[in-house]
Amino acid sequence: MQARPKSLTSPGRRRTLVFMTVTQPDLRATSAPQAGNGPGTDIPTHDELIERARALRPFLLERQEETERNTFPTEEVQQAFIDNGFYKVLTPKRYGGYQMNAWSFLRLAIELARADPSAAWCYALGHSHAFTAAAFFSPEAQDELFSAPDGYLVAASFAFPRGEARRVDGGYIINGAYPYGSGSPYSNYYMGVVPAPAGSAHAPEGDPISFVAKRADFTVGNDWGEILGMRGSGSATVTIKDAFVPDHWVLPAPFTALGAHDGSTPGALYHGDTTYAMPQLAFASTYPPALVIGMGFGALDAYEEVIKKKAPERIPGITDPATAKATVKAEVAEYQRVVGLASMEIEAGEALMKSVCDGLAEMGAQGSVDPVENLKLTLRTGYAGRLVWNAVNEHLWRTGGSSQALNSARMQRYFRDIATWYTAPGNGQRDSVAQMYGLVRLFGPPAPEAQA
Repeated sequence: MQARPKSLTSPGRRRTLVFMTVTQPDLRATSAPQAGNGPGTDIPTHDELIERARALRPFLLERQEETERNTFPTEEVQQAFIDNGFYKVLTPKRYGGYQMNAWSFLRLAIELARADPSAAWCYALGHSHAFTAAAFFSPEAQDELFSAPDGYLVAASFAFPRGEARRVDGGYIINGAYPYGSGSPYSNYYMGVVPAPAGSAHAPEGDPISFVAKRADFTVGNDWGEILGMRGSGSATVTIKDAFVPDHWVLPAPFTALGAHDGSTPGALYHGDTTYAMPQLAFASTYPPALVIGMGFGALDAYEEVIKKKAPERIPGITDPATAKATVKAEVAEYQRVVGLASMEIEAGEALMKSVCDGLAEMGAQGSVDPVENLKLTLRTGYAGRLVWNAVNEHLWRTGGSSQALNSARMQRYFRDIATWYTAPGNGQRDSVAQMYGLVRLFGPPAPEAQA
């Protein structure tokens, strides 16, 4: 049975919202595969994984400035991530991974970003595509992609169509320059999107198709770092030249779109795990704001450290008696109030993100994607990040004092990094996604067409 799109256009608007409706199998009946060459009993629990990241906090804090100067994490940091198994979190067990859920991955990203935002960004945006590969590509493609000599799959990506593809026997020849390749210095693959050429086996000419290119087929530029924040995230331009990409390493790009898959993903069936049936749209919206939540906690740590050491300002005739008696700012009600408000907004953002993961897991377990719920969860990720932005910008940054704007201050780095995220049009922040969600709340989702 094939999916047929059904559109709904808002009154007075030309934008069209497309849903896909498909009959799904019961994925919960699928038995889980053996771990293969996986670590078996060495797979950590959720709490053990987070404790590994927490133990690295002093190590990463010491290297924040070095990471920025280098424009990507040093090999020492990268090796620490490998040694602690962080690149196994989303990797299927049959390929030696931990096959953990979305919340374990995001909670790990939060903890790493608390210590070093750039290093965490480089890690999370690269490793997140292990989920994409394990969920949506065929078993044949997965067996090849996860057999990289490094022992893990890391892929930089750019979500918008660029470059050009030429149809050849058995696949495509792809050329293009793709900016913002976060994680590219340590990526062994690149996942990009390109307009389909004439004769494409995957989509009509001009429609987007997603592809995976091998590390040998792309170069990483030296054009990153001249930006307000995320200077150490390794988000350089990736250039692909005359790369042959076989047909089974290509997918129609709508697999990433709203409701475009039904839960019966190749990975959910192949690995017997409904984690790999989560909708890509909402999942791909989670990790940037999750990283921002970690940055928020890091900014709060820096703020608390400062106010526990720094004396409050005393202005004769203005300073109240209680403040005048305080030896450090932490003893002053104003700063206590700031800590209370900021911590609650950051923790609320984290709780929202956990609710998104619960919703994603539920959709995966049901073997179907509710397009309205997909939109709601996507928007919720953006709101979680905005709560953190408000906590840092309105509370911590505003009251931190000008000393926290110095280049040597950790607070300045967290502020710059969060502000840079705030400029990025992630799916959870898009007005167009909010408009689509409002549209279906007002008029309901379109009725599914009869299946062919």
